[in-house]
Amino acid sequence: MKKKSLTQSSSASLPDQAKKRVKSADDSDQEAELIQDTHDLHQADTQIQTLLTQQNEMKSSFQSISSTMTKIFEMLTGTSASSSLGKDDKVADVFDLA
Repeated sequence: MKKKSLTQSSSASLPDQAKKRVKSADDSDQEAELIQDTHDLHQADTQIQTLLTQQNEMKSSFQSISSTMTKIFEMLTGTSASSSLGKDDKVADVFDLA
């Protein structure tokens, strides 16, 4: 009699063990997906930082070009570019491309 009860109890635990393996496999898939999502997020953050750096470099370059153009205008006309502008105008607005 004892043998039967041991056999029955071990066969009853097999479905439970299979469920645990399936759950473990699902957890592993979710963990792998989470790791990939985290990696993608870090990569996107790096790309955004690169774009912001490039934008700041472009802004600085534009300001330098604007200043150079103002100096050229002043040399060609023999006047100050700011003197031909109104009180509230900015020199950079003359060359604003946006």
